[in-house]
Amino acid sequence: MKLTKKEKIIIICSLAVICLSLYTSSKKDSLIDGLANSQIFSKSYQESRKKRFEKEIDRKLTSDTLVKYIKKLSLQKLEIVNNLLNDEALVQVLNTKDKEDYSSAKYFSNDISYKEASSMYSASKGFRELSLLSENIKNYLDNSFPNFDYNSIVDNEGKVPKLITAKDKILKLTPNKELKSIITQLDKEQLDKLNSIVNNNGGMIEFLNLNDKFVTEVKENCHNLLTRGLPMESLEKLVSLSKRIDELSNLDERFKAFISQNFEGVDFKKIYLYGEFYLTDKNSNVELEKEYRKKIYTFNDPFIKLNPYGRTPLTALIKIEPTEANKKVKVLVRGQFDSENYSYTTTINELGEFPVVGLYPKCENKVKITLENGKEKDITITTGKLDDILPAIVIEKKIPSKMESGMNLVSFNTKEKALPFVFDINGNIRYVLDISSTMNKAYVGKESNEWIVANDKAVFTFDILGKILSTRDPEYYAENENWKNGVLFREIQYLPKLNNQLAVYGFSDKVYPSGVFSELGIDSKQELFKARLYFDKNSFEENNILSGRRIELF
Repeated sequence: MKLTKKEKIIIICSLAVICLSLYTSSKKDSLIDGLANSQIFSKSYQESRKKRFEKEIDRKLTSDTLVKYIKKLSLQKLEIVNNLLNDEALVQVLNTKDKEDYSSAKYFSNDISYKEASSMYSASKGFRELSLLSENIKNYLDNSFPNFDYNSIVDNEGKVPKLITAKDKILKLTPNKELKSIITQLDKEQLDKLNSIVNNNGGMIEFLNLNDKFVTEVKENCHNLLTRGLPMESLEKLVSLSKRIDELSNLDERFKAFISQNFEGVDFKKIYLYGEFYLTDKNSNVELEKEYRKKIYTFNDPFIKLNPYGRTPLTALIKIEPTEANKKVKVLVRGQFDSENYSYTTTINELGEFPVVGLYPKCENKVKITLENGKEKDITITTGKLDDILPAIVIEKKIPSKMESGMNLVSFNTKEKALPFVFDINGNIRYVLDISSTMNKAYVGKESNEWIVANDKAVFTFDILGKILSTRDPEYYAENENWKNGVLFREIQYLPKLNNQLAVYGFSDKVYPSGVFSELGIDSKQELFKARLYFDKNSFEENNILSGRRIELF
């Protein structure tokens, strides 16, 4: 059908209108900005927007004073206020009649619901935004709401509502009335710590759901750990649980009493400390086994592992053929840095293993090993640098012919680390037992070839390679009568072979922070040996010697 001229004009006009509408819609924002910036329409457009914002603000707020201050703001700030007032919680607080009763103290108290806390947190964010727009508005808010510290609520970052949710969740997890009572009385800081302790941990959920079966199982696992050991999976779970229960006991005295009552005789701190040592050693043994399976090691081609358990950087484990088990082997570490050769004889164990000790740090150590049949092998063991926090040792005097044999054991502690070590008569450090990952203060003694490591929390024994052997009763550790403020004032050790005595001073800062080892001849009254150990830090809290002894290293 043919269109008339009139119809064609109508169709063309319609299409033009549609295209113009689509273009206008897509360019709406830029067109509005253009109108706003044009000299003709700018003033009227801005006045129109301002009136619209003012009308909205008038409708939402009841305080004439606050509205007056708001209306003095620029158009851009009015728009910000208008957007802020879309928050119902903020509007409700601003319009409340009992402004003085509106208190941030309630937000941080235990007497607040999740809904109230969430509303107050939301309103506080709005208060802070408003206070930044003008000094008049800030003063109005501060004067009208004198008890409402909205900044402290905002700085809390909404933790209170989250803690209330966590608290409700934890309360639902425990049917135990005593636990419920303790939890409901915790303050916000304690609740925060409790939440991090529980934190969806399966063991802690079982603890909250306390029953006789769980208590019995935990006690049996603790006993087995201290006597015959545990499978790896059980050990990992017990260590994690024990650490969290110990944290819980330190959170509140009521938790501590509850735990002592329900787990009588269990020292959870001791369990997790020992467990962490033991867990690390089990993993180390697994890695050693992997190495052993790679090839057959012999005396002529031995396996050498420096610092096998991660605690003794100046020792090495040697593995040869197991057919040499139970035989004697002589180990000689060749002297360096003015020190003479050091040698000892030990027994090869059932796996064909034996230790090399007394190495020098940060160098190539030349070692000779000799079997019972006279067969010899020279090996080289390269060691790394020691921790910089260890003291620098200066030998001020020595008369070797008149001195008791052996090396010097130092129970050295810093604020963060327990780093006992041994040095020879030339000031060379020859052994370090790094237990700082688990203990930050410790006294160290020696019984046969075992180290006794103790503090007021736990007592452990280690072999010469730093492998955990056992735990002992805390009664082994007692405050030394020579300690003052937790630091060794002076300790005297009688050295019977030559009728000498060793005096050890834990800390002095008269000239430079240091400790002293001094050997004296009892008969001659002569000082035979003096070593000064210079510390890095100026105070005894940051570095000191808790004990010092003359010992045979191995």
